[in-house]
Amino acid sequence: MVITDHDGFVLLNVYMPASREGREEFKKAFHEAFKLRVEALVEAGRQVVVLGDLNAVVARIDHCDPDPTEFENKFTVR
Repeated sequence: MVITDHDGFVLLNVYMPASREGREEFKKAFHEAFKLRVEALVEAGRQVVVLGDLNAVVARIDHCDPDPTEFENKFTVR
């Protein structure tokens, strides 16, 4: 993650971990740390802009290689 302060806002350019076998705990920990960072900035009265590769999909079409089995098991938004 690259964080830059532009006076009027703080920009967080982030590459979120992808869902891969054996990295689920790392991904959860990263997301929690990211959430805490954003919340701390907002509580400090800062405007926050988040951009980057979030490695998130909402629909099968959003994935670069949508294996139907893997998609339904890992990527379905509930």
